Amino acid sequence: MKLKHRAVALALPAILLLSSWMTLDFKKNPGFPKHFDDHFAAVPGMAYTMVTDCDTCTHNRTVMVEGFYCATTEVSNFMYREFVNDLKKNGETEKLALAQVDSTQWMVASSYCEPLKDLYFFHPAYYEYPVVNVSHEGALLYCAWLQDSLNAFADGEVKYTVTLPTRDEWVAAAKGGHEFATYAWGGPYLRNTKGCFLANFRYLGAGNIHYNSETEEYEVMTTVPGPFLGHPGATLGGGRKNQDCFSGVFEFTSPVRSYVQNDFGLYNMNGNVAEMVAEEGIACGGGWKSTGYDVRCESTMLNDGPQPDVGFRPIIRVEQLTK
Repeated sequence: MKLKHRAVALALPAILLLSSWMTLDFKKNPGFPKHFDDHFAAVPGMAYTMVTDCDTCTHNRTVMVEGFYCATTEVSNFMYREFVNDLKKNGETEKLALAQVDSTQWMVASSYCEPLKDLYFFHPAYYEYPVVNVSHEGALLYCAWLQDSLNAFADGEVKYTVTLPTRDEWVAAAKGGHEFATYAWGGPYLRNTKGCFLANFRYLGAGNIHYNSETEEYEVMTTVPGPFLGHPGATLGGGRKNQDCFSGVFEFTSPVRSYVQNDFGLYNMNGNVAEMVAEEGIACGGGWKSTGYDVRCESTMLNDGPQPDVGFRPIIRVEQLTK
C-alpha cells in the first residue's frame, strides 16, 4: 500500500505539470468569435481535493478535470430571452414549452415578490440579472442552442461543445485555482478588510436572533429592521458608514457582474443564484436565499424544478479540426 501511495504522489506533480503546459496553448487559442471573447474564461485542467460536503459526500476525494471554458457570468435574462425568441421565431413549440420561464415561482418565494413575477424576466431593468425559474431541460436546451450558434461561426476550423458543467467541473471553476478555498475569492471569510460582504446571500448573524418572551425561546428572524451590514448606509464598528461596499441593495438577485471576479475571471460563483449542473436534481454554490455556510464552493442544494434562487452558466470545450 505504501508503494502504491508513493507512486500516486510522484505521478500527481507530473499530471499537474502537463495540465499547466496544455493550459498555455489552451488560453492562447480559444477560437471564439470576437463577440464571445469577454463571456468565457479559461479553466485549466487540474487535480484538486473536493472537501467533504456532508449532504453529498462521506470523505474528501481527489478530483481530476480537463480544461474548459466557463461562462464568466450566470446566464442573464437578456441572454435567455434571445434564446426563447429564437425558438418562437423558428416555430419550435415543443422546445419552447420546455424552455419557458415559470415566473409564478416568485410567489412561492414570498408574497412580496408579485412585482417580480410580472416584471423580472420581461422588463429591460432586469436584463442584466440572472435568469431564474428555468427547468433543467430548459438549461440544456439553451446550451444546445448556444452550441449551434457558435458552430455557425466556426467555418469548419473548430468545433464547439456546450454543456452544463458537472459538479466537479463547477467546483474547479469556482475555486479559481485555490484548491482548499472555502469561497471563490480564495479565503474562508465572507467579508473583505473593509467589512463589505463579497457575495449576495441571506445574512444571518447575532442581529437576527430574537428572544420571544411569550414562548421563552430564541428565534432566528429572517428580516432585520433598518439597513443591514454590508450594504450602503449600514454601520461598521466605531460608527463608520459602509458607503463603499455596493452601488445598490440586493434584496433578491443582483446583476450578473456584481461583486469581484475570482482568479479565473468568474463572477458570482458563491451566492446570488445557485447554479444547475449536469447532474440533475442539485444546484451548486447557493443563492440569495442561502446562508453563508450554504454558499461555499462545495455547497449543494436540492433543485427539483424551476426556482427563483436557481440559475445556470454553461461551459464550452473547443476542438481544433484538422484540414
